Amino acid sequence: MAIEKTLLIVKPEAFDKKDEIKDFIIKNSGLQIINSTTLILDDSDVEKIYIDDTGTNLLTAARRHLVGKPVEVCIIEGESAVEVIWELAGKDFDGNKCGPNTLRYVFGRLGTVKYDDVTYFLNAVHKTTPAEVSSALNWFYSK
Repeated sequence: MAIEKTLLIVKPEAFDKKDEIKDFIIKNSGLQIINSTTLILDDSDVEKIYIDDTGTNLLTAARRHLVGKPVEVCIIEGESAVEVIWELAGKDFDGNKCGPNTLRYVFGRLGTVKYDDVTYFLNAVHKTTPAEVSSALNWFYSK
């Protein structure tokens, strides 16, 4: 198995739980958080992080939800980190539909907000998809 890096963002609705979330990751993943920092995202940042959603209503909703608010950006490293974090975060947008030992179930069952025609789940974390990892890491290291 390969040593990988991935990026995870603690979103504004869970920002006050960022230390608990980072502890949960360390205790439940076997991975290391090698960098963690608080950022205020702008439109360009959100576009680079949500590259899979370019041109969609989800990207528009993510911008409205994230821009101008504090988030905690974590770089996580270890064996199969992308897959491990994908599983640990929870596969569904709805934290109630995620397994009980996932970040979105434990910290992200916070309801929804409606941005135009998009229901945006307040699920605590954004995990990068395998296709997003490279661009998300490049974005972070260019900050």
